[in-house]
Amino acid sequence: MVAYMEREQAARGQPWARIARHMMGLWNGTPGARRWRQVWSDHRLKERSPREVQRLAAAALQQGLAESSTA
Repeated sequence: MVAYMEREQAARGQPWARIARHMMGLWNGTPGARRWRQVWSDHRLKERSPREVQRLAAAALQQGLAESSTA
């Protein structure tokens, strides 16, 4: 999906956030999903590349998973 975001941004000038909104339900019910959605939705990150935001979101999801396994 991130590669698609990059292609659309390069080819059509489409902001990646318009595409990312369709991914918001992917991790629904998974520990860390809320934080993952918050990262993708954070307006302060809209100027960054989708790859960078993906790394941040993945780290947030992993943190949520780790916290839920210790609880």
